[in-house]
Amino acid sequence: MTQAPAELLEEYLQEAWAGGQPPARVERIAADDTVEHLADVYERSATLTAVVDGWRPVQWTERRLVVRSLAEARTKEAALRARLTRAQEALSALTVARRGTRRWLSAAALEQAAAAVLAAHHVVGLLRVEVTTQTHTRVVRAYGTRPARTEDRHTWTLRVTVDAEAWEAAVQRLGWRVYATNQPAALLSAEQAVLAYREEYLVEHGFGRLKGRPLSLSPLYLERDDHVTGLIRLRERGPARAHPRGVPGPPGLGPESGHAAGPLCRSAHAGHRPPHRRAAAGRLQGDHPDRAGHAPADPASSAASHWSPAADPCLAGSASRRVSPPDL
Repeated sequence: MTQAPAELLEEYLQEAWAGGQPPARVERIAADDTVEHLADVYERSATLTAVVDGWRPVQWTERRLVVRSLAEARTKEAALRARLTRAQEALSALTVARRGTRRWLSAAALEQAAAAVLAAHHVVGLLRVEVTTQTHTRVVRAYGTRPARTEDRHTWTLRVTVDAEAWEAAVQRLGWRVYATNQPAALLSAEQAVLAYREEYLVEHGFGRLKGRPLSLSPLYLERDDHVTGLIRLRERGPARAHPRGVPGPPGLGPESGHAAGPLCRSAHAGHRPPHRRAAAGRLQGDHPDRAGHAPADPASSAASHWSPAADPCLAGSASRRVSPPDL
């Protein structure tokens, strides 16, 4: 795909629409055996030249495929409608009288503010803004040495309408892009080129596979990089065996979803913790023997909180496993 300037893309579109030929349809059969309309394509060619090795001129014909992705056009149209709505709301708020709002002294100042709103929302030319001036005349009676007089007070209102022709033209230009190839049409048709580009390799596809099913790495509650790397490698090796105690894995993985539980194991017993963690917890709870004025912990609870590798279900069988030397 080439990043064609807006002027060049507009030239291509004007030539295609002036020709009167309908665009070629790019379709694909979906999983439910329905035909999905993906894109519309106009094709044109351009002759290019280049100098190779500093002296040898080379000339070839390049095919330019002007493609409109319907899905992208729908997405951009929805975004454009949202910007148009926000711009109309902002324009309506310019003339609402409330405490702390600016009082306009002239129609030119209000028109300038309205133009700034249109530019901020990128909808210049899509909305028509008309400023209407209303004059209220008030008669002031004579008082003392001051004669009677009249005072004029001006108020301005905005009338905002959508330019239908400009809107249709803007929507018609959404979703277009330009593909370039030097393959002849006999070897690569326009439909094949568009489908090949849609199926190209993207590194983001691998990230999506890691975040969603069946690996389900999101959300990730790990902080250390080596832990994250280990978890990703475990996931990529395939679904792990379900934990004997039924400790749930990540969301979406489990017997009910057709996937095994996660490889991470956490003991269901609150007392099963390594000695250094048990000591830290004891100091926080006040049962450490070095703290004066506090009774020692209950012997029964201390015995129950003793940790050993054999008592941890995550390490069961690993402590007693022995590695046999290879046969020589």
